[in-house]
Amino acid sequence: MRLQSKRFLMSLVEPGKPSYPAFTGTEACASIGNEHFCTEERDFSHYETLRNVCATCPLLVSCFNWALHNEDFHYWGGSSAIERKKIRSELKLERKRSVAA
Repeated sequence: MRLQSKRFLMSLVEPGKPSYPAFTGTEACASIGNEHFCTEERDFSHYETLRNVCATCPLLVSCFNWALHNEDFHYWGGSSAIERKKIRSELKLERKRSVAA
């Protein structure tokens, strides 16, 4: 599974208003720290690592959909902010609001 594939990310899109992911603190992303997910969009050096972390997460779909509808920044649900912006544009979705990191 290659999370960077636009086709794959498009397959994660679910209809309706997404709920905030039910994080428990035991997800792989919690173990590596937020600083890896909250970096400048110009720094792609660690995205492959993040994609691998997200690929194993049971919250991938809910995390991606939350970010698609609510986040303009950072790496969420196997996707960068740039990838989500392109998908929103293609699907004619408006971002609801941005969540401060």
